[in-house]
This record gives sequence, structure tokens and C-alpha cells, in this order.
Amino acid sequence: MSGFFRNMGFIQWPMYIATFFMLVQIVRAALQTRRPVEARDPMIRHTVLVWGFLNALLGVLGTVLGLALAGESISRAAAISPPIIAGGIKIALSTTIFGLFLLVVAVVAWLILQVSHTRASGGAGAGLSGA
Repeated sequence: MSGFFRNMGFIQWPMYIATFFMLVQIVRAALQTRRPVEARDPMIRHTVLVWGFLNALLGVLGTVLGLALAGESISRAAAISPPIIAGGIKIALSTTIFGLFLLVVAVVAWLILQVSHTRASGGAGAGLSGA
């Protein structure tokens, strides 16, 4: 599993930072559920999704950059075997896999927070604009 993270290249550090901030927002939103409904800030709940989408976009960016670099290397090489190309594509896609996984985590956390908020408010304010 550690090889998976090493293969993500330089984009792993922005993804780690975005993941950290996403987790901080999840904890902040979870702690907010102890407050009265009127005192809760809905933006804290919704920024969980923002960080999740940012991670997914960073993952796609990492894949695009990895494939561009691989394409440049392939164009310079005289002969390349298919297993080497397949291995390179697998490595390039690891950032998208990680980013989409983090997006799923963010969406699940957001849904749980939304349900918690809806129950606490008696069924009102369940939408995206919900207070």
C-alpha cells in the first residue's frame, strides 16, 4: 500500500494537504452537532464537499500530468514494451483513484452531517442552503 502512495508523484503533497483540511472540516462539523441548531454554521458542513471535490480534481490533474510526462518519455524512446506502458498508466491513475476515494469519503461525511442536522432541526433545513 505504501507503494501506491509513492507512485503518486509530486501531486501527493497537495492532496495530503487538502485531505488534512477536509478531515479538519469533518471534525469541526461533527463537533458543531453538539450546539443548538440556530448556532450552527452550515458552511462548515458544506466545505467538507469542497475539499472532497478539490481532492478529486487534484487526482485528475495528477493523472493528466503523469500521462503527459509518460507520453513525452514514450515519444523519446526507440522501443517500448506494452507491459512498461501498462505499468506507467497504472501509476498515473493512482492519483485519480485516491482523489475519487477522498471524494466518496467527503460525500458520505456530508450526508451524515446533513442527516444529523435535519434530525436536530425537526426535518427543516435539509437542503444545500439549509441553515
